[in-house]
Amino acid sequence: MREEVFASGRNVPSRLFSILQSFLQTGEKIDELIVGVGPGSYSGIRIGLSAAIGLRLILGCQLHGICSALGYPGDSYQVVLDARDQFTWIDVAGGQLLTEPVGIPCEEFATKRVSALSIYSPDLLVVIPMERTWPSASLLGKRVLSEAPSWRRKAVPMYLKAPHITVSKKPLPGLQSL
Repeated sequence: MREEVFASGRNVPSRLFSILQSFLQTGEKIDELIVGVGPGSYSGIRIGLSAAIGLRLILGCQLHGICSALGYPGDSYQVVLDARDQFTWIDVAGGQLLTEPVGIPCEEFATKRVSALSIYSPDLLVVIPMERTWPSASLLGKRVLSEAPSWRRKAVPMYLKAPHITVSKKPLPGLQSL
């Protein structure tokens, strides 16, 4: 099992694909791929899933998805993501998701928090001064390969909100639609 950690920022594809290229050049056999399906950065999740699907097609291996919130250490904790107008809340107990991730209004945040549990977040949260933490790819892999099969999901994005379509503006007078 191999894990590379890097800050992605706005340059996710170039760093990710250079890491994948160097790994593929080692010639190691890959039987299974595990990919975090979210919740998380919309673009980051989609890029990671696309790369994993492409690798599965090239290598002919199995592909498993897992909720990214299960990539933190410990068996019981809470994961909070800043979803702009709300928080995404995830409770993990006994190493399992208690419920699917849910969105909660910012004002309800304090009522959901269980102070005895560790809280992890890859976001800077104003409501809780804490260090940013990201899920561990190697921990996700270990959980999928050694634990209950119920952790496995299809390798499709875990969306928290329905996708929306931006309606285009009306064309300026005198311009023809193509």
